[in-house]
Amino acid sequence: MTTSGLDFLSDRYFSVAQFYWKQDDLLLFTGAQFFNDIGNYPDRKATYTQDYFIFQSGIAYKPFKNQNIKFMVDYNLNLLDYGSNDSIAISMQDQKTSFVAAIQYGQLKKNDFLFLVTYAHMQKYGAIDILAQNDWTRWSYGNVGSPAGRLTNYHGIELKVGYMVSDKIKLSSRFFMVEVLVKQGPSHENGTRIRFDIDIKL
Repeated sequence: MTTSGLDFLSDRYFSVAQFYWKQDDLLLFTGAQFFNDIGNYPDRKATYTQDYFIFQSGIAYKPFKNQNIKFMVDYNLNLLDYGSNDSIAISMQDQKTSFVAAIQYGQLKKNDFLFLVTYAHMQKYGAIDILAQNDWTRWSYGNVGSPAGRLTNYHGIELKVGYMVSDKIKLSSRFFMVEVLVKQGPSHENGTRIRFDIDIKL
């Protein structure tokens, strides 16, 4: 993650164990992720550190043999207790779960459309801010003088449409509508944005 020049067990590291099972059109997976001494980096200050021990489980399933429809669910639970960490606001200490559920139709193959509807519920410590994602939202951290954004503590939906023009050109448009779960400033943050991508493989 980063190094402080100490021995391995005293440094900042990440370890994971995961198991999965696949049978035809069904995928099941579960596992655990441990992060040691991770700083509160979204504000770029790292004024304190904390561990994360995240249990993860999920499923991906295509129920119809002849139709390209897929259901997906991903669930995270941080098993650590932050009640004794005075650096974490009381309103945030129990914010330790996250889940994402999605329905997809089609796939991005040549001359094919993709339609995807996703709902995400990401509590503050159900994932790690700087690793969670960078698409759904970028909450401001300007009130603490940081150029970085917070990438958890939100819930909302994504609508995506994609089309594969050729083997080397992919078009996609994504619509996001989100709002903050626990207010971390003077306003109740929310965000609606549209993103349009053209991917060209050379």
